[in-house]
Amino acid sequence: MQKRISSKSTRSSIHKGTEVRYNSEWLGKLSSYEVIQLCGKYRLARMLEHEDFRSRLANNQPIAVHELLYSLFQGYDSVALKADVELGATEQKFNLLVGREVQREYGQPSQVVFTMPILVGLDGQRKMSKSLGNYVGITEAPSQMFGKLMSISDEMMWAYMDLLTDRTPAQIAQLRAQVESGAAHPKATKVALAVEIIAGFTAPKPRRTLPTSSTLSTVTPTPLTNANVRFQRGRRCKALEAH
Repeated sequence: MQKRISSKSTRSSIHKGTEVRYNSEWLGKLSSYEVIQLCGKYRLARMLEHEDFRSRLANNQPIAVHELLYSLFQGYDSVALKADVELGATEQKFNLLVGREVQREYGQPSQVVFTMPILVGLDGQRKMSKSLGNYVGITEAPSQMFGKLMSISDEMMWAYMDLLTDRTPAQIAQLRAQVESGAAHPKATKVALAVEIIAGFTAPKPRRTLPTSSTLSTVTPTPLTNANVRFQRGRRCKALEAH
């Protein structure tokens, strides 16, 4: 349910003042009685509305009980943190909404949910994931990160630019038009993009900007894979990374 964060990655990717919490702090303490109580907070019919479950039922494919518990436990994370806002990838939308309903069942106001697109991995097909081996590690050596980023296709670099930089859609469209017209070289554009992304996870250095008609500021946010970031009312940001 959780991903251990090394001290090195915490230093490099999590802003000072951010409090990192592991859901084992509360899930590990739930008694069997409390787990049954949690199960009573959500309806099976609603759970089976999940696209994956619905499809498997239609095709007479098995669904294990622990798969149903995953969404409930993730929803309970929001209860434990008294979350006001939860940010997650689009594939987590169902689980995020479960969190809203579970919060109401525990007498809490429902959190606001924000979703963002999934970052496709280096294979160009599946979401970026360490278990799939198609990832760029944010604590890897810059040279290794650079090599991986340069391996993506020219077409994929626009999605990376969209999700990993602060450039507006209009700015990206303008640069793409320059590449397609021959005014800018795709390899040079990808090199500059890779440098820009790497700079977001290493010590502050003067950043190379992508070749555009004007100089644009660059602030690179952490990519979303399965990470969920929750904000607790009256307290600091809570970062929870879950498989």
